[in-house]
Amino acid sequence: GTEMTLDDMSYAGGAACVDDRKLCLPGTRTQVLEEIDQWINCTEADCPKVLLLTGVAGSGKSAIAHSVAKKYHDLGRTGASFACKRGDSSRDAQKMFSTMARNLADWNQTFKSELSEKITNDKELRTTTIPKRQFESFIVEPLNQVEKSQCGPLLLVVDAVDEAGGDKNSVLEALAGKADELPLHVRLLVTARPESEIMDQLGKDHIQKIQLHHSPEDVQTFVHQKLKGVDQLKDDQKKQIILKSEGLFQWASTVCNALSKPPAGKTSSIVYEQIMKSSHKNRDLTALYESIMDIIFPDPDEDSMSNCRSVLAFVFGTKIPLPLAAIQTLHDCNGNKGIAEATLKHMGSLLAGVTEGDSDAVRPLHTSFRDWILDPSNKSRFGINMPDHMLYLCQSLIKVMDQELRFNMACIPTSYQRNEDIKELKNDIEANITIQLKYASCHWMEHVSDVGDRDLQTLIRHWLLEKLFFWIEVLALMQKLPTASSCMNMLRHWAHDEDIKSLAADALAFLTEYKDPFLESTAHLYISALVFFPEASFIRKKLINAKFTCADTSSGLVTNWPSSQGCVLKPLEGHSGPTSSVAFSPDGKHVVSGSDDRTIRVWDVATGVCVLEPLEGHSELVNSVAFSPDGKHIVSGSDDETIRVWNAATGVCVLGPLEGHNSLVKSVAFSPDGKHIVSGSNDQTIRIWSATIGEYVLGPLEGHSGWVHSVAFSPDGKHIVSGSHDKTIKVWDAAIGESMLKSLEGHSGPVRSVAFSPDGKHVVSGSWDKTIRVWDAATGECVLEPLEGHNSSVKSVAFSPDGKHIVSGSDDKTIRLVNSVAFSPDGKHIVSGSDDRTIRVWSTATGECALGPLKGHSGGVHSVAFSPDGKHIVSGSYDETIRAPNHTNSLGIPSSWAWEAYYGEITGWLKDPDGNLMLWVPKWARAGLYWDRNTLVICSGAKVKLDMTNFVHGTDWTKCYM
Repeated sequence: GTEMTLDDMSYAGGAACVDDRKLCLPGTRTQVLEEIDQWINCTEADCPKVLLLTGVAGSGKSAIAHSVAKKYHDLGRTGASFACKRGDSSRDAQKMFSTMARNLADWNQTFKSELSEKITNDKELRTTTIPKRQFESFIVEPLNQVEKSQCGPLLLVVDAVDEAGGDKNSVLEALAGKADELPLHVRLLVTARPESEIMDQLGKDHIQKIQLHHSPEDVQTFVHQKLKGVDQLKDDQKKQIILKSEGLFQWASTVCNALSKPPAGKTSSIVYEQIMKSSHKNRDLTALYESIMDIIFPDPDEDSMSNCRSVLAFVFGTKIPLPLAAIQTLHDCNGNKGIAEATLKHMGSLLAGVTEGDSDAVRPLHTSFRDWILDPSNKSRFGINMPDHMLYLCQSLIKVMDQELRFNMACIPTSYQRNEDIKELKNDIEANITIQLKYASCHWMEHVSDVGDRDLQTLIRHWLLEKLFFWIEVLALMQKLPTASSCMNMLRHWAHDEDIKSLAADALAFLTEYKDPFLESTAHLYISALVFFPEASFIRKKLINAKFTCADTSSGLVTNWPSSQGCVLKPLEGHSGPTSSVAFSPDGKHVVSGSDDRTIRVWDVATGVCVLEPLEGHSELVNSVAFSPDGKHIVSGSDDETIRVWNAATGVCVLGPLEGHNSLVKSVAFSPDGKHIVSGSNDQTIRIWSATIGEYVLGPLEGHSGWVHSVAFSPDGKHIVSGSHDKTIKVWDAAIGESMLKSLEGHSGPVRSVAFSPDGKHVVSGSWDKTIRVWDAATGECVLEPLEGHNSSVKSVAFSPDGKHIVSGSDDKTIRLVNSVAFSPDGKHIVSGSDDRTIRVWSTATGECALGPLKGHSGGVHSVAFSPDGKHIVSGSYDETIRAPNHTNSLGIPSSWAWEAYYGEITGWLKDPDGNLMLWVPKWARAGLYWDRNTLVICSGAKVKLDMTNFVHGTDWTKCYM
């Protein structure tokens, strides 16, 4: 099979069950470990493939999981393991099975080949975040191809599945529904607290279950081993600890930790007395935590308590756990130097990673400690009300970026090379970008929106005006540019300050339009991308002109972002398959798209940015999407024969899957009052559903003799229009389900999409015959000549909210644009040049193509004109075939440079004769770009003349920053 890198599959580093500190002590839990051993090595055909180990918090489940994983890892039989952790978003459900699959690929070459072959040409599958789909495609199917003789019994382990963040339900569904399809020799051990949702899904008959019971004998062995070096404790004191634990390992472990590492100035005997005196109830973890915290922090002084709570808020308030040095730096940002380290270094009995010089993240030794600290009902002096501390954390994140961000963070030596060709770049990134800066750069806006405090605006404004491009540089080096777009999108909606709004909108447009060059070569963020910043933009006026010197645009610079120059929006790119359906939100600010890649995306109309993670849940192609009238929900219909309803703000599936059609669902739409959903299907019927409870209330409506490709409500909700494979359109009474008009006929191919105009007077239809038609909704007459232009079937059509535009999506993956047109001198012909690299001549009398397509250009044709006698046509294109000669000077691109092309497509890079990257040019500027040999360029777009006098490049590139 073909092999490839698996790097773009999500991966949670450090999530495997390989922590030697978490193993069962020798001589403990022998009975349970033996039972698990027997299950793993069972050769009976009906032996369950999954074992669920349950027990209350602190009963020792993780120690058993780690011990079993370690034993079989040493035998070469643990393929993969994953330990979930509450409060750590880097270990959420969406990364579980992709991480395990990558570990299995490292473990077994055959598995790696099978996985590689499955995902090589399917980026959408490689990057899916649906656990159920990951489990099936990344684990079950490749494992079924691995011969048993290669590996003997193979163990997979998922520890603490109850703590999985994100789409935990999908994980449970996968384990319950698909684990039985694992090969006979594979065993999957799962541990969890016995919560109802876990037991509902995993309590099935085909899953073996072991419930952990209290084991005083095991705790006795454990306590004696743990306290072996603590001479001050007598045997009867150890006996008291064993009795009080009542078999709960975490209680015993926490006490032993506290006695082994007493705080400065305390002996183990004193700690023992205090714990026993204050822990009135046996095996009560919360009482134990409070008594240990009282021992560590005996001073009731409010200042020291406030510091303690503040530091712990930084430990538990981040989206992913951070190491001690990073927490210290962040906490220091608001004064109080050294307090974090001074506070945490005494907490080794409760937290991991708190020893000086420890590079591991600071985490609770047991999740129950975090739960107790953050519990709203915790009235002790240690209880944390998180909102009280979030502003402080936000300020620290912004300040750390302000302090640490600088120009050329990774010391890039030259602008001539792509990042991937620069030796040592990876090491330079690690050496120069600290963990706290990485964290702050990725997560600051999430924290800001959690706080909602507008007082942060002054701090944010100052930081952005000083360090915006350095922040973008860092995220580009980290390959996290989508995070930058997401932050700027959130910021412009969050801020009230007009400068911040302008800056965020500008940055968002910049990231959308110009990210290509600096993703490839970071130096070109500054020496290429900044060159083409629009003249009227806030950022050019406030930042670029004051801080950077680069090639000067002496003429032709656009005033505003290209998205407002003629074409309403540049292509929205992100789906990995054809786009089958698009729709505007009611306020016109967003577009939703559904795709053959099984996902739904929501786009910002002003910037073209995708504003949510892809909505995933359908198991087959998404055929149709629509917004609810209030814009709060999205409905989708799929080849999986179901309908789903999504929250448009969060992307969460709130209703469905709705089942009833017995074939593919091709089209869905909301009623104008939002109370109903209409659906059309390949079963040739239409159904109407309740949008609140998901039951169908009318139908099936029958009458079409072919698949129903498209359905829509009229604006008053009284009628439904449908378009079908039978080449006709029907209008129905939405109350009783009867057909109102004779079928509307005219298309010569199946009707793929229909929609009402906002006033309800017209219906628009798109067809496989490559045309769009507009009909009178009352009479059924066709009121416009067919709209032509697409070179493949029109799959989707919709009116904009004001009724002035129709948006269309096609199998040709484009909206066809003609860049330039001109009349012949006698007015009898029109010549047109197009992005498809062709020229056509049309008859003005009939509208038919009289000549062409004329082919020969290697780039899109941007300008055409007739000669005065009408006998010749001149055309201008990317391929520079028609240029007027001139003497060489500093105005224009040096004639020794050449465009870089990839499979015949120009990439935007200009290279010198040695192949060095010199400059990147955005699409809108390429056609009309002056070279030093041109006196005149004729084109339909901007004519861009660059003054190269101040252009710095190569090893001098850093001189662009003043």
